Amino acid sequence: MPEDLYGGLWTKVSGLIRAGMFCCNAEIAEQFDHVEGVVGDCLREHLPVMVYEIGRPHWNWKGYVNHLNRMTDAYRPFISEYNGNRKNTVDTDDVSIVALAKTLGLPVVSMEAFDRGEPSAKRMRIPRLCDCEKVVHRTFNELLRIEGVKL
Repeated sequence: MPEDLYGGLWTKVSGLIRAGMFCCNAEIAEQFDHVEGVVGDCLREHLPVMVYEIGRPHWNWKGYVNHLNRMTDAYRPFISEYNGNRKNTVDTDDVSIVALAKTLGLPVVSMEAFDRGEPSAKRMRIPRLCDCEKVVHRTFNELLRIEGVKL
């Protein structure tokens, strides 16, 4: 949804970012360099309060590391980097953000929709990983509806 067509939407999403509605870990924050426009600027400006890093005292980072290590072991057959960079499956960044959400008791928002079909023996998407870990997953559109964001 390009900013030149949906500028009002992105201004409202930036308001949610400024209000502290989002958090991430350092691995996900690295991806913000590729986000353009008002949202990208807002994300980069708010990194100091959004990013939960290992070793910072304001959160349970040891619990996060425990979840991350357990999940990495449990879902290794699905994780791209451990399987020849297999496409259409979770990667280590995806596992890390689900571990962060589990640690903080927060939902994960992604652009992926839950695949209602039979689980694959080789591939797993973020919504299914969230489901397996009892973490609430929302699509971006669901988040907009919940937060009452409309054009």
